[in-house]
Amino acid sequence: MSELERRKRFGKFLIRRFLVIIVGIMLCEMALILWYNRLLLPWLSEVLDWEVLGIWNHRQVSWMDVISSLFFVLITSLLMLLPEGIRGVLSPVVLYFLPASMRQSINVSYGAGQSAYGLVYFGCFVIGILLLLVLVAPFAIGAWAYSRMIRQNVQAMVEEDKRRMEEEQHRRNLLLSDIAHDLKTPMTTVSGYAMALNDGLISDRDKQREYLGAIVDKTRRMNVMVELLLDHARLESGGMEMHFQQMDVCEWLRNLVVELYDELEEAGIEPVIDIPETACIAQIDPVQFGRVVINLVNNAKKHMETGTHIFIRLDPAQGREGFRLFVADDGVPIPEELAEHIFDPFVRGDASRSSSGGSGLGLSIAEQIVSLHGGRIWLDQVDHEEYTKSFVVEIGNMGFFA
Repeated sequence: MSELERRKRFGKFLIRRFLVIIVGIMLCEMALILWYNRLLLPWLSEVLDWEVLGIWNHRQVSWMDVISSLFFVLITSLLMLLPEGIRGVLSPVVLYFLPASMRQSINVSYGAGQSAYGLVYFGCFVIGILLLLVLVAPFAIGAWAYSRMIRQNVQAMVEEDKRRMEEEQHRRNLLLSDIAHDLKTPMTTVSGYAMALNDGLISDRDKQREYLGAIVDKTRRMNVMVELLLDHARLESGGMEMHFQQMDVCEWLRNLVVELYDELEEAGIEPVIDIPETACIAQIDPVQFGRVVINLVNNAKKHMETGTHIFIRLDPAQGREGFRLFVADDGVPIPEELAEHIFDPFVRGDASRSSSGGSGLGLSIAEQIVSLHGGRIWLDQVDHEEYTKSFVVEIGNMGFFA
């Protein structure tokens, strides 16, 4: 998974969890308001005979209703607990700013002349504060739950990064081992043949030509491997320059297949081509994208027996720029444990472990070139009537194919 995809996934995670928390808080608050409106406040209005609360029997409660009532309970409680002299000085000032219904309730309370009645108000004030905390609790719990989800997800991402770094280090160690193995074998052959020729141990002219031919072949193979390594390094570091051209991909692919046709027939593989006659215009680098097709065909050819078929099909996008390319065959399917890492560098099947079996970089390079084209590539081994496995390359806007 690329860094961009990981960021998108994390962003979606944050949005989904945030919406879940918000919905949960809204449901809790609706339940609490309903409880205040239908049960608690009508009961307080009846017990304490508060007109300001009694009107709630006839309308829905709002946040301002709850806050103003708690403020009313606070003011009433404090005034009734103060000494009578101080209460007489402060009460006119306080009553001036209170609504008429609150002034009436406070005057009734004063007229009762019972200090115990003030304690009732003070108890209601304490209960009101507790109820206010209950109203705030869903927000606090939601914030705590959301932060906990984020911490857990970030921790999982850190652990995943650590695991990927360990795997990457392990792969790099294997990469160095594979490079040493794949270069040492032909170099040993070249060195042995060259020493034999140099020391005059081979006098037969035909044998000399055989040795020289082997040296040329092994040297060419090592050169190809070094070029692949350099290409892989350039793609990994972003140093590969792409030269995009707007062209008819169908016509370009037909010409490329013609070049591969004789090579496939010599290997005993029958190509089955399905390329539309209509034009498919897209932006590609014809040289680099050609390497993608050649790498996919060569990968199939190395693991196919005589008499099998290779399928090359192109599906243009309908009404927009883009296409989907299939390179499939009816050979032996790729084992599942290998298929999971098929695009990793230096991943090869057991049958191609020898120095003639390839470098294990072809599919990795193909994936990186496709990525530079803004597309994606994947292995499809779902059961089909015609083929057993297919590499699918998609260029253009994702998701517009049926």
